[in-house]
Amino acid sequence: MLESFIQTHTDFNVFYRHKICSLYRCFLRDKWLTIWHKEDEVFNKKYGKISLSAGRVVLMTFLSNNRKLFTSLAAVIFGAIIILGAFLLANWWYQLKTEAEPVKTVGILLAGDMKLDKLVGLKEGLEEQGYLGGVNINYVVENAKDNGKIFNSLASDLIAKKPDVLVALGGVEADALREILTFQQEEIPIVLAGVASTVKRGLVNNLQDHETNITGIDNYHTQLAGKRLELLTKLLPDTRRVMVIYDPEVIPGLQSLDIIENTAALLDIELVKYPVVAKDLIMTELPQALLNHEVDAILLSSSYFLEAAADELFRLSLDFKVPVMAVNKHEAYRGAFAAYGVSLYEQGRQAAPLIAKIFLGQHPSQIPVELSEKIELVVNMDVIKRLGLKVSPVGLSYAKAIYESASLSERGRLSE
Repeated sequence: MLESFIQTHTDFNVFYRHKICSLYRCFLRDKWLTIWHKEDEVFNKKYGKISLSAGRVVLMTFLSNNRKLFTSLAAVIFGAIIILGAFLLANWWYQLKTEAEPVKTVGILLAGDMKLDKLVGLKEGLEEQGYLGGVNINYVVENAKDNGKIFNSLASDLIAKKPDVLVALGGVEADALREILTFQQEEIPIVLAGVASTVKRGLVNNLQDHETNITGIDNYHTQLAGKRLELLTKLLPDTRRVMVIYDPEVIPGLQSLDIIENTAALLDIELVKYPVVAKDLIMTELPQALLNHEVDAILLSSSYFLEAAADELFRLSLDFKVPVMAVNKHEAYRGAFAAYGVSLYEQGRQAAPLIAKIFLGQHPSQIPVELSEKIELVVNMDVIKRLGLKVSPVGLSYAKAIYESASLSERGRLSE
């Protein structure tokens, strides 16, 4: 009977399309089989109750079989609209933010290429704070290329460009920037991206409460000098005589020596104090000193030019079969048998949030100087093998990372 009805009523397709469209407009309300509009009365009159009932049977069967299809399609469309709306809103907000905020300029002074890892950490840290190079922040970098004679000149050039913030990637850089700012009576904020002895060298009078235009990160390398000697003796328990190489013309060198002497007295270690005031003296005078003094190990103190002379020191270490305990983590990768301190990258990265605070309007005097966070003992197993050292397993347990050049890998260790 239904088939004959469909065949005889030529207007059935019109009716079918009418009900599909009516129900589709309402399907999100989940009333598939109950919504019938006033247009039914018109169809009742035109086609009669029989045709309407038959049409409803066909339509109800079709909708019942395809309900999941319509629901899934609606969910996909609705989800796409939400995602598109969120994307457009985020893009609008970002454009509004970048247009409203002026582009910031950061002036950076570094002593040489050895500190480029600090610069990398600084930029990546600022990206995490929402500052993208070439978008809402510009960097002006002055690199002395290990020429200490031009520090003040480069600092003066940097200050003349009137950056929003000055960044010193070390102590000698900080001293140069402060000296020129004081002479020119400028008030540009300075952020220290890892500096030793910040209070002793007069950069700030107190880490927490200071009244200067300087803030930043104290890498704590001076205060760690005693712990460095202690870890040396844990790694090499037979150590009895240690040569301490330090720079007597810088505050971190003298402060480190005092701390090392106090620790040596407690550990019953004999010290051979060896002051060095220039990089070229490392290769000309140190070899004779190593011949004259039979030492079990060399301990380095915090110093700009000792960092610059690291490669020369590590060559002498191999030649004379004397292990070197260094300051910076990266020096263990370059040839020291071990190092205890903070990586250059982390020092730069930790300074980034302080720069962001200054951008937001805080004065440096309102921002306490922070101490370095990630202090690590790194051991170079390749150097240990080449020197034929017998390292204590107990001492190795203190290492957070062990480096082996053969595998070019660094694997984590449990910290103490």
